[in-house]
Amino acid sequence: MRHLRILRHGRGWVTLPAAVKDVELPETGTEPLKHDTSSPARQPTVALIGVFPPPSGGQGYYNLYLAEELKRRGWSIVAIDVSSQPSDASSQAFSYVYAPTRKVLTRALLSGHFDLLHLTASDTRIMGFETIVGVVSRIRRIPFIYNLLAGGFGQRLSHYGPLKRCVLAVSLRGARCFLVSNEGQVDDLRSLSLSVDAPFITAGCLVPLTQKVEEDPEISAFLAGGRPSIISVGALRPVYAFPFLVDACRTLTKIGLQPRLLLIAAGDEDPSTVVELEAARQNAQPMVPIRLVREIPRGLVLGAVRAADILARPTLADGDSLSVHEALQLGTTVVASDAAPRPDGVVLFHVGDKKSLAENLRKAYLEPMPAGDVAHSEQESLVDRVIGCYETVLGI
Repeated sequence: MRHLRILRHGRGWVTLPAAVKDVELPETGTEPLKHDTSSPARQPTVALIGVFPPPSGGQGYYNLYLAEELKRRGWSIVAIDVSSQPSDASSQAFSYVYAPTRKVLTRALLSGHFDLLHLTASDTRIMGFETIVGVVSRIRRIPFIYNLLAGGFGQRLSHYGPLKRCVLAVSLRGARCFLVSNEGQVDDLRSLSLSVDAPFITAGCLVPLTQKVEEDPEISAFLAGGRPSIISVGALRPVYAFPFLVDACRTLTKIGLQPRLLLIAAGDEDPSTVVELEAARQNAQPMVPIRLVREIPRGLVLGAVRAADILARPTLADGDSLSVHEALQLGTTVVASDAAPRPDGVVLFHVGDKKSLAENLRKAYLEPMPAGDVAHSEQESLVDRVIGCYETVLGI
């Protein structure tokens, strides 16, 4: 794809797709744009841009649940999917557009009739799309909301050099409002030393009020074969720390426990993590039976979480994890790193501390505490925050 070095904003030049080369960028003010209310029957249309399942894990299901709930509340939703493969949208109650490249995304945003652009992002898979959305927001004078779904973003950004910093700087300055999962992410964004005037709203993690839980007999039989049965849901990437969890489970065998570990992975894989995990498996077996499954339907994931004794979340950086909330709803004990704020009822260990993880896995199994719960009222309030943000930005 051809790219052009066409936009200078603040600290440097930004590379954009050639698809926007002939469009003049108008000057915009800082006041919220007003929604046209001259036609009372017309509903505001929101472009919800991000990844959708499959195979996108928690981020994709956050988008799916949010789109479904907003549609149920009467909003007009167009899901614009930037995943590496298209979603099965045939059963969705909202409109769907597959836009896996910057060029296709640019065309979709320039040609569609949208009142609001809502981009969700969690890691470098979405890096670059922020700039497209920010520029189209300026071109078409459509408000732009940036929704950060993962923690530690500011620290990880340093790995990608000055250009990536400039790309994010442009998108942040173009956004009208920021939705974040937890308060710690505000510090991550502020750490970029940007002059950001738009408000930050803590929106939390949306879990559906009604979940379809399905059981896989083979997975259930595997988990029933040892105690404690431990499950972890994530991806084969360093941040999810699967090899680290395997080593901690091996430690449990030295204190008389016989754990079994089920790893459920979705999304892109890091080759070095795959190699590291295989080495950890070889060291742990046969003392710790380990099973790795990839890309299974969400209903089966939920069934496995319900069948396990413990959900482990050993992440090195995190947002308001969807799988943590789901496990608490299903009555499964959760042991998670303190890499991000966690809901009530989660057993915490210090991030990266293998001894602390093993001790807390043991404690969670031998001295279980009542699992937390995400109440209906909390879910309603999270959706209300998102809708309140929409209404504020649209001026309605």
